[in-house]
Amino acid sequence: MSEMRVAVVGAGISGLVAATELAKGGAKVVLYEKEDYLGGHAKTVTVEGRKLDLGFMVFNRVTYPNMMEFFESLGVEMEESDMSFSVSLDKGQGCEWGSRNGLSSLFAQKKNVLNPYFWQMIREISKFKDDVLRYLEDLENNPDIDRNETLGHFIKSRSYSDLFQNAYLVPICASIWSCPSEGVMSFSAYSVLSFCRNHHLLQNDLVMSNYLKCSYGLFYSAHSSLAAPNGLQSDGVHKTMSIRPSQPGYNLFNYDNAPNIRETELPYLVTLNPSCTPDHTLLKWSTGHPVPSVAASKASIELDLIQGRRGIWFCGAYQGYGFHEDGLKAGLVAGHGMLRKSCAVLNNPKHMVATQADLGLADAYINGDFSLVNKDEGLQNLFMIFIANRDLKNSFSKKRGWWTPLLFTACIGSAKYFFRHSNELFALFLDESMTYSCAVFKSEDEELKVAQMRKISLLIEKARIDKEHEILEIGCGWGSLAIEVVKRTGCKYTGITLSEEQLRFAEMKVNEAGLQDRIKFLLCDYRQLPDTYKYDRIISCEMIEAVGHEYMEEFFGCCDSVLAENGLLVLQTVFQAL
Repeated sequence: MSEMRVAVVGAGISGLVAATELAKGGAKVVLYEKEDYLGGHAKTVTVEGRKLDLGFMVFNRVTYPNMMEFFESLGVEMEESDMSFSVSLDKGQGCEWGSRNGLSSLFAQKKNVLNPYFWQMIREISKFKDDVLRYLEDLENNPDIDRNETLGHFIKSRSYSDLFQNAYLVPICASIWSCPSEGVMSFSAYSVLSFCRNHHLLQNDLVMSNYLKCSYGLFYSAHSSLAAPNGLQSDGVHKTMSIRPSQPGYNLFNYDNAPNIRETELPYLVTLNPSCTPDHTLLKWSTGHPVPSVAASKASIELDLIQGRRGIWFCGAYQGYGFHEDGLKAGLVAGHGMLRKSCAVLNNPKHMVATQADLGLADAYINGDFSLVNKDEGLQNLFMIFIANRDLKNSFSKKRGWWTPLLFTACIGSAKYFFRHSNELFALFLDESMTYSCAVFKSEDEELKVAQMRKISLLIEKARIDKEHEILEIGCGWGSLAIEVVKRTGCKYTGITLSEEQLRFAEMKVNEAGLQDRIKFLLCDYRQLPDTYKYDRIISCEMIEAVGHEYMEEFFGCCDSVLAENGLLVLQTVFQAL
């Protein structure tokens, strides 16, 4: 078989990745590039004897997983950086706000504290998130719906204020895509809004760990009003501090923790499309960036019609949102496609995180939605971190104040009403054992008591209880399990409940059975159990529904703290099958 010969035109991130994959696959690759350097936007330059990295300003493991993995495989050094965003309209005469220093940056203009239009913009930011998620869900669930709507039409049809558009949405989009503000509203709504969702720009708590290979301090700013309409931009490195607005909220793309800048030195500033030529310009160049127009969105859908035809494969950042992660993935796919190999790129988790099921972490791991660098001990190390965090939280929870009483968090929803009802009420629909949980039936006409005893037997079998064990039941109800498990095994039993009615009934039934020396009941919350006393087995039958999702971690932490070494926890819960 003859050696495959491939010409790769363009040595940006897409071309370099495609060439790398092809070379790994045994192809002979010739790389063509019109510039005198490789890497496209990933530009490292020497200024005043110092190397400055001018590309890859923003990337992290969440939104750029393939880029991170690629850098790590090459041994590229990365440093954490501090990034913030700010807006300044009309050369400081209009609205200004920023994100770096919380409220002090948000209200960089103190007058905005009393400005009703500014507060309306803040409310609309929350509304925008809900509208975007609904819009994207509708489109993705209905592929036949036209995706030709512009961002301007999306905003107008939902009656957003002018300030929201001019001081929030347009500046963000113009900075991301380095384009004039006048062109933002003609962008594809689907392209822009799906980018915002996938890059977590709709959340209150954004991804904080951004990375930059930065040897010296670089401050980035963008002036969208002067950006070229075709996606070209004029960029420069300089030291002209006066080009930055003086308001405290201004810190756009601000990397200020570089260790090699001394306080007596001026920082290096990178400005895109400056409003005026800086006095101390050290370097000037031009770059281009894909614009997410409606036409581009349509064309991307039809790319598969020509991809690979006549031996020509296309790859570039334009196949995604126009950024380096998109270019890298396109290069991987093209390289593998030419080699006729399958390609599995790392997915952006999007909204999959913590929404699939109560066991979302386990599901995500099994489904390959996240992986661990250390294949041998990575999973164990992850759980050790969880345990350390749990213990840390427990130490704080012991200092709980009067404003967070146990019963306030335990008796949520209908649970607080459940414990107030009388035993007579439940006796109207329960069997004589007074067992209030799902039974296990073998046939539709089987008696409830028989099905309940079968369920109790299954719990005892699963717990593998013997005479030497001491067991704890969290949510003991009216004591049916307590009596049955002690009769069968001779073990010691402790049950806890929050219902005085249940406690009185259970103690009465235990006394009638003559088992009071082996069984005791406590009127307490599970968080009040002393962690110095251990139980060999813990059983909880359909009590966890009253815990609440936000307290699940604390519930299992309490179980772990009172469970003896090599003990067993048996849990029965009600869930809805999907």
